[in-house]
Amino acid sequence: LDSVYVNAIFTDSRYNIWVGTEGDGIILLDRQGHTIDRFRHSSGENSLSNDQVRSFIEDSDGRIWAGTFFGLNCYDTITRRWEKYIHADDQPSSLSHSSVFSIYCDEQKTIWVGTYFGGVNYFNPETNVFKYYGASSHNADYLSFPFVSKMTEDDGGNLWICTEGGGLNRLDLQTRKFTRYLYSGYDLESVFRYNMKCICYVPERQKLYIGIHNGGLCIFDLRTNTSRILTHRPSDRNSLPHNVVNDLQYYNGELIFVTPAGLWRMNLDTERFAPFSDLSGIRDALTNTYNVTFKIDSKDNLWMPLSSGVVCINLQSNQSRSYQHHPGSARSIGKSRIVNIEETASGDIFFATAGSGLYRY
Repeated sequence: LDSVYVNAIFTDSRYNIWVGTEGDGIILLDRQGHTIDRFRHSSGENSLSNDQVRSFIEDSDGRIWAGTFFGLNCYDTITRRWEKYIHADDQPSSLSHSSVFSIYCDEQKTIWVGTYFGGVNYFNPETNVFKYYGASSHNADYLSFPFVSKMTEDDGGNLWICTEGGGLNRLDLQTRKFTRYLYSGYDLESVFRYNMKCICYVPERQKLYIGIHNGGLCIFDLRTNTSRILTHRPSDRNSLPHNVVNDLQYYNGELIFVTPAGLWRMNLDTERFAPFSDLSGIRDALTNTYNVTFKIDSKDNLWMPLSSGVVCINLQSNQSRSYQHHPGSARSIGKSRIVNIEETASGDIFFATAGSGLYRY
């Protein structure tokens, strides 16, 4: 995987790892990290529609769905055949837009497809028909904005859809009715204010925590359907440290999140913010971090990208170790920056890089 830009990592129910790349198609690995197969676009029917792969999910039948720059793809693991879905102007039931960014499989095992400026599509694999949920600035029966980013489902049968410019949308999965929140119209100011990048659902509090690009942290209460946005206040050292929130994770009763100002934690009772740790050893270990993502794994290890490499801090012992790139060593981390970190069900940690491929720890 040398010199490969990794966009997405996904572990299926058989513990195989699907690696989506920026131009090199899909690389399929077993749980030991050995290459099983590679899938690329070709002129034949049994191939990917495009080699720029952004997202994956697995459905209830064990099929793998891949979202690409040009089309949605479904791989049948039994027949080893690919089926492609793209937009067709003369087919109203086709995918609304061929550029797919996000995919989500809900509790009813149906597929939701978020597109680039094509809204959201609901797909029933049994009927092979897409239902398009388009975007409109003035019609409340539509999505508020066509650029869809992250999605999550609550335990009340609602799909929550983040948009990169149109705020937050709730879709009732029973009535198929939209409700929009944090939206004040389609204008330049609103697009910049409500560009939502990441979302975390905390069931015991019935709240959503949403990171807004240059807009702070949104707390949405599902019981009252009300929201508040916390922003950085220079005069208050316990306020949000930065208005760009890149990634977040619920851990041990607190919200952990990363901004350009580093890794922080939020007390969910007081809604006050503090650096992730007061211990000098952990603070020192978190210097020179690349503050775009992080992962706290099932063994209480915090993994954080560095400007070159990655640091691992065990949150029980507070011991840290950094892993750097070493030219000529096949067992070191790559030289390119880490852009995504995922843990498999077996406890392996995978690191996606922007140009050096995928690494397993």
